[in-house]
Amino acid sequence: PTGHIKNVTATPGGNPLLASVQGVVNALFPRVKAGTKTGDHWVDTTEVSNSGDGNNTKVKLILNYSADGTETVGGLPATKVNATTTSTVTGTMENPMAGTMEVEGNGVGNGTFFVGSDGRFLGGILSSTIDQRLKVSMAPAPIPVKTIQTLNVTMIK
Repeated sequence: PTGHIKNVTATPGGNPLLASVQGVVNALFPRVKAGTKTGDHWVDTTEVSNSGDGNNTKVKLILNYSADGTETVGGLPATKVNATTTSTVTGTMENPMAGTMEVEGNGVGNGTFFVGSDGRFLGGILSSTIDQRLKVSMAPAPIPVKTIQTLNVTMIK
């Protein structure tokens, strides 16, 4: 009903890379209002908090959408929706070998989605790059971690 997947969790919980993916998966299904037409633009913000398995992280994802035409997907008419994204991740994570790690980072991405005339998500692709910094007490400086991810969903029947 909200147009988004809810309560996405990263397993295993101590994995800093999976925590960054949470926001992308949570925002996979674009909110498209009835009557959207080619040329329409809108912005959506999604926040995902993870407080399980000793984690306390938040991913904030801002998506800029535009309806850029229509196509046929799996024999169905669909609105083509393009998106650009910016994201931030902040918080702390527990790691059995390193103890408490502070995590912060920023990312950018883009995607193309297809939404049927009934509002059903018909598939799409979202790619992003996230530059994170992990701070641990045993390291003299933050450890840079770059995550490049592509999520591709074929038509859901």
